[in-house]
Amino acid sequence: MIQKFRRRFIAISTCALFVVLLTILGGMLGVSYYKASQQVTNVLNVLASHDGQIDKDSVTQVTVQKRFGPNTSKESLFQYRYFSVFFDKSGDITKIDSGHIATVDQDAITDMAHWAYKQKKARGHTDYGGTTYAYKLTKKSNGKVSIIFLDESVVKSKMLV
Repeated sequence: MIQKFRRRFIAISTCALFVVLLTILGGMLGVSYYKASQQVTNVLNVLASHDGQIDKDSVTQVTVQKRFGPNTSKESLFQYRYFSVFFDKSGDITKIDSGHIATVDQDAITDMAHWAYKQKKARGHTDYGGTTYAYKLTKKSNGKVSIIFLDESVVKSKMLV
């Protein structure tokens, strides 16, 4: 009788410990994923508000700390890999800025931009060469459209750090 209770107690304790550990790990991953998503959104917003550029003169330390937190420096914005594509009113590409990324060629950028443009969604994700890119589509008042693509691998590599 005591052996039966002992085994039952051990089984229940093991299950309870497993549930606690699973909850802690799931919570850590959830918070980490949320922070990474917020960081991607913030970087895309900064890029969109500065016409697809992170210019050292137009982005201030105050703006960076307001958006990313007090421990973030202005210099940390230059770690991201991104490219921008601009469309005219009729949907033709007018400009491609690929100076901040080396792994995606012009043809792929054009294909990705046309795909995102046709989606008609303000935000989304697309894959190229095993890398996930988040994008933000911004419509200007004059009918022009800009799409900024951000390589998420830098953000995802720091998820549990």
